[in-house]
Amino acid sequence: MKNQFYRIAATFILGSLLLSLGTMAVRWMLGLVLLTLSCLACVSNGIDAWEWFRHRRHSSSLPLIGGLFGALGLLILPLPQLASWWWLPFFLDYASLPWLLYTLGYLLWALYNKRTRL
Repeated sequence: MKNQFYRIAATFILGSLLLSLGTMAVRWMLGLVLLTLSCLACVSNGIDAWEWFRHRRHSSSLPLIGGLFGALGLLILPLPQLASWWWLPFFLDYASLPWLLYTLGYLLWALYNKRTRL
């Protein structure tokens, strides 16, 4: 009976250790994939912004995708120090927070001009 208890306890401890290592590996892989996709979206949005400011060419950006993927990637990675930086990708991606602030400013400006013309 005592030997069986030790065998069950050892199986439980070994299983939980392997599960935590597997979970850590999945968190690393998923976090790095999300951060890579975030970087690609940020670069794409940056190129789109450059094309607009330099050549006035319209192109399609991916709003909030780079920021969301980056924030999720930082939160999923098993490094607790990075989780507190979840907000940074929203500032680094032009089509996230800067784009939303620009759009809000434009809408407020248009609303103000509409009221002053009446």
